[in-house]
Amino acid sequence: MSEFGRMLGLSRQTVAQYVAEGMPAGPAGRGVNGRQVPFAAAHRWLLDRAVARARAHDGGETLRQAETRKARADADLAEAKVAALREQMVPAAVATAAFAACLRSFDAAAEAMIDRLVPRIAVETSPAVLRHMALDEARRARQQMADDLDPDGEAAS
Repeated sequence: MSEFGRMLGLSRQTVAQYVAEGMPAGPAGRGVNGRQVPFAAAHRWLLDRAVARARAHDGGETLRQAETRKARADADLAEAKVAALREQMVPAAVATAAFAACLRSFDAAAEAMIDRLVPRIAVETSPAVLRHMALDEARRARQQMADDLDPDGEAAS
C-alpha cells in the first residue's frame, strides 16, 4: 500500500481508507509493505469514483457518510419531537392549580351573574326577555372567567 500511495502522493491512511471503501487490494500481508495494491485496477477504481462523485447530486458522499448524516437527522428529529411533547405536557400540580383557579373564577362569575340578574328577573315577565338576559349574563360571566384566567389574552394566540 505504501508504494501505491507514494506513486500517487497519498498517505498510508488515505490508501487504507480507500481500500476500506472498496478499492482493489490484495490480501493483508506481513512485513513492511502490507497489502499489495494492483496499480491499474486501483487507478481505475479511483477514476470511476471521481467520475461518480462528479455526476452525483449529493457531492459524492460515501454510504457511511450518508448513514451518519441520516442518523444525525433522525436524532435531531427525535429531539424536536421530545421538545414538542415537553411543551404540550403540564405537570399535575400545575394542572390542578389551574383547575382550582378555574373553579374559583366560575364561583365568582356565577355569584356576580346572579347578583346582576335577581333584581331584573323580579320585574320581568317575558320569557324571551328573561332568556336573552340570562344568555347575556352567561356570556359576560364567561368573559370574566377568561379574563381572570388569562389576563393578557395569550391563550387565544
